Amino acid sequence: MNYKECLEYIDDVTKKYGISPGLDNMNIMLDYYKRPEKKLSIVHLSGTNGKGSTAAYLASILKSAGFTVGRYISPCILDYREKIIIESSVEKRYITEDEVSKYISEIKEDIKYAFCNGGHPTPFEIETVMALRMFADNKTDYVILECGMGGELDATNAICGKEMCIFTSISLEHTRFLGNTLEEIAHNKAGIINCKCNVVSVNQRDSVNDIISTCASKYNCKYVKCDEPVNIKLSLEKTSFDYCDRKYETMLHAYYQPYNAVAAIEAAKILLSDKMNEEEKYDTISKGIMKAYWPGRFEIVSKNPCVVFDGAHNPAGIEAFVSGVKLLYPDNEYRRIGIIGVFADKNIEKMADYIKNIFDELYTVTAKKPRGMDADALAERLEAYLWKKVTPCMDNDIISLINDVSDKKKDDRSEAFFVFGSLSLYELVKGGKVE
Repeated sequence: MNYKECLEYIDDVTKKYGISPGLDNMNIMLDYYKRPEKKLSIVHLSGTNGKGSTAAYLASILKSAGFTVGRYISPCILDYREKIIIESSVEKRYITEDEVSKYISEIKEDIKYAFCNGGHPTPFEIETVMALRMFADNKTDYVILECGMGGELDATNAICGKEMCIFTSISLEHTRFLGNTLEEIAHNKAGIINCKCNVVSVNQRDSVNDIISTCASKYNCKYVKCDEPVNIKLSLEKTSFDYCDRKYETMLHAYYQPYNAVAAIEAAKILLSDKMNEEEKYDTISKGIMKAYWPGRFEIVSKNPCVVFDGAHNPAGIEAFVSGVKLLYPDNEYRRIGIIGVFADKNIEKMADYIKNIFDELYTVTAKKPRGMDADALAERLEAYLWKKVTPCMDNDIISLINDVSDKKKDDRSEAFFVFGSLSLYELVKGGKVE
């Protein structure tokens, strides 16, 4: 199959098999390919928000230390190939179309033999095997592996052995699959601790901290709970903060970024512990934090007009996003215009609680189908919660909407546009594909 045919095959598998939590299929495939993950040093990430940013920070640090890093992420934003990345101090590359064709064509053929007794892997399982095989073939020094959903029964958790587990902020999400309470979800995510390894977690709610600590103790893991970053200072140029009496700066905006960064800092301290002295370690870590880049998270995509994109798509993410809006774009200086699109399964009422009284004007667009809620239906629901006019943008042309609103400027304040609610909106704002 060529690249286009492989994507069509993945779409067909999605329609037939969708989401199916469990490890049986992955174990069958990993055994069939003689456990490629055993050749890799794997850092396993779970959490609700911040996985991508934390992975970006850690990858940047490890690159600064001279290592080659493989990253497996989801979801992609502009291009399917973003899911699988190999980067070092000299290059960053996404899996090529030829490599996608090679691995998926082989996996499709091998499924006939590996599953001769019945069954079929899901698309995420196929992609996870593709990623692990590619990283093994390219002999990466480290692999940063993000859970797709949850932890215990996530396809990535079928791997044998791992060097480290990292937990970013955990909150309510995917209750249909993961549980109805924060504690149930935390137990699910903590399920990635299934062997003796290093465990790092941001400071969570007490009940979540206890669950992670208990799981780490069960497997005799070294467990580090991160302290809180302090002296956080935000500007439109950079974010600075102190952590453990050291100063750090990042080009990633938003108040929540230091909280993601400290997880990467603690992880890097462990991974680099026997490779350099304390000052060399700090220098490497601080350079990595400064150089980290992660698109679509409170990203200033345009300065004239001012357009900020944030992929926040659940209540905890929206709350953090709104904090950044208020701090960086005070309402006495900026007319704030919100443009929101969401998937239909999201908690609209809770999200509305956080955006109440934040925007001077609010517009809706339709997030990517088939899961995206129609712009008019979203506007109607938000109006019921916010008690203010919400206008649907029926043609989904965000750029034209921004230009039209800019042409009708209403007062002397600067204008700032905020596009949020789903990472799938990024293409409508920025467009294009990865190199």
